[in-house]
Amino acid sequence: MQTLKIDGRLPTMNEIIKANRTNIYVGAIQKKRYTNLVMMECMAQEIAKVDGKIDLHITFCCKDKRIDKDNYIASTKFILDGLIKANVIKNDGWDEIGKINYDFTINKKEPCIFVEIMEHKK
Repeated sequence: MQTLKIDGRLPTMNEIIKANRTNIYVGAIQKKRYTNLVMMECMAQEIAKVDGKIDLHITFCCKDKRIDKDNYIASTKFILDGLIKANVIKNDGWDEIGKINYDFTINKKEPCIFVEIMEHKK
């Protein structure tokens, strides 16, 4: 198992929708920025390449309860695309990604996201 830590938080579904409604370029810039952020964190934390199918356990350490849980999980797109861009996984299709589980905690002083990458268990 490997654990990736992302400091702060990634955009929520409402923020993604707002960016895309502004114009197509704002949404594209947002996607590129946060995908690259995840990629850079993978590289900095030396997350190793995984050849087989993986399961993910993502824990959102939220500043407070103001944002709904379903809004947070939209950032999974940036996480998976960042893992691909960092060459940790080959793709994010059904053949490469098994289960994705989520947990939520409150951490007022240090909001972050923990992504546990594990070998897929059938």
